Amino acid sequence: MMLEVRLFAGLHKYVKGTESGEPFEVTTGDGITLAGLLGQLGIPQQEAYVTMVNGQASPVSTVLKNGDRVGVFPPVGGG
Repeated sequence: MMLEVRLFAGLHKYVKGTESGEPFEVTTGDGITLAGLLGQLGIPQQEAYVTMVNGQASPVSTVLKNGDRVGVFPPVGGG
């Protein structure tokens, strides 16, 4: 199945050839969860503070469907 993924605020460093906030396609097997996708991409789960599917915050246990749009954000620091 095909997914559109966007990684934000430095998470793109885990996926060679990607840019922050720019969409890229990922092919994966049916029934994969967000946690499985993070593993496939080599992104540690503790680095994925907010995960979104089709514009809605979603837990890493969410089962993805063909064509889903996934966004991943790290914890934000500052102050």
